[in-house]
Amino acid sequence: MSIEQTIAEHASGVTGAAINESARSAARRGILDTIGCILAAADAPGIDILVGIAKAWGGREEASVIGLGFACPAPVAAWINGSMARALEIDDCTDFLPLHPSAALVPPLLAIAEARGGITGEDLVTATAIGQDLIIRLASATRFDGITSGRYNLFKIFGITAALARALRLDAEHTHHAMGLALGFVCGEAQSALDGSLAFRLQDGNAAQAAVTAVLMAERGFTGPRDFLTG
Repeated sequence: MSIEQTIAEHASGVTGAAINESARSAARRGILDTIGCILAAADAPGIDILVGIAKAWGGREEASVIGLGFACPAPVAAWINGSMARALEIDDCTDFLPLHPSAALVPPLLAIAEARGGITGEDLVTATAIGQDLIIRLASATRFDGITSGRYNLFKIFGITAALARALRLDAEHTHHAMGLALGFVCGEAQSALDGSLAFRLQDGNAAQAAVTAVLMAERGFTGPRDFLTG
């Protein structure tokens, strides 16, 4: 199988029982930590702007904007919550890369879980563990880290999308297409960090929103490129 197909088969087929306790503990800690980071950033600079935009857009009240007392479509909730998760730079980080594995991963999982229902706590922990693992492995496989290359978060979207597909119990084929569709949303840069601009915190929100959109499209049969890593 191709690398892309192998990842899709893994994400759709791995069971919670196959994930060791260390990884499960990291997933649980990542979920709780990310929620705390979101709550702490409710009044962080720029968040009020995102909230104002979301309220002007309107839409179905599918998922909560955590700590701010309103709900909106799941992709938009993931966008704002993902941005808040990273806003104060207190979210979890694997310093040896450097990499933030949970800020853009947990918000879309929470949004999908609330919007859809039927996703258990076990499903959430399993999907989070899968996503954290893939994000860190993909980051470890890159030649230059994001700060060195200036190409920030190019790989993260695939792990997030695979985790969301797993939470929705998509099969390997649909998971593969979802990750391929996510390629079209890939973007990110490190210049905003150097400039100290609000765009830096937005990138995790963008990745969270993009993953939700890609998974919902693939679930309905929209296809993506198959060789999204090696083509």
